[in-house]
Amino acid sequence: MKIPLGVLSWFQQLRVFRLARILISPLEKRILEELECLPNIEELWMPVGRGDGLNKLSESTKLQSCLYNLSSVALDDEYEQYEKPLLSLGSVSGLKKLQEIDLYKIIIEYPFMLEACCLAKLRMVKIFRCQVTHMTWLKYAPILQRLIVYGCESMEEVIKEEEAIKDENVNSSLVFSSLVELILVELPKLESIHRAPLPFPSLKSVVIFDCPKMEKLPFDFNSAKHKLTLIQGQQNWWDSLKWDDPTAKHKF
Repeated sequence: MKIPLGVLSWFQQLRVFRLARILISPLEKRILEELECLPNIEELWMPVGRGDGLNKLSESTKLQSCLYNLSSVALDDEYEQYEKPLLSLGSVSGLKKLQEIDLYKIIIEYPFMLEACCLAKLRMVKIFRCQVTHMTWLKYAPILQRLIVYGCESMEEVIKEEEAIKDENVNSSLVFSSLVELILVELPKLESIHRAPLPFPSLKSVVIFDCPKMEKLPFDFNSAKHKLTLIQGQQNWWDSLKWDDPTAKHKF
């Protein structure tokens, strides 16, 4: 659960470092600094829960270049006195190996990961109880397969239309083109996933639970190759949905 300082520095030939869980402690940044100094490190899986640890990741191009998993520690009740860490990676262009994002109780500052090359290998994103208004950066994740967003009280849109329009390098038909599973739960301010209908060629399952402000789904007759399974928890929510193309109902 804890790694003594100085130990990692001895492993000069270390290439892969995977840590499932570590206690939140002031040592987090120091551990990352030791890993940064290893000459052969090339694969890093390590949860980071404190602000100084996240800051170290945002400053180090070497650590970013070998990061496969970006995750924050699930805070236990005994750690609730810690201030929510801030993730601000707007200038990052080195996360080319990143496959998973799993964040819990942090503040995600936008702009975040603006370079299209960053998220080329990203397959799974889980965001739990974070402070975030939208996740437009997901338009840069062409092979994203699973998206789970839970309990983010400030989230208003998944893909923000105004931000998406600004970027002429992104083909809207490729947004969520590999997505298989979409789960949105307890998002009281969420109004839309995407303003315009999307193809969703790989999508199979949609879970929308306790998202009372969402009145429209981004589907039309041409959306989804598979018959979709929709799980929703609000009474009469399905009947109250607005559709650009009413025939899209038959996809579910």
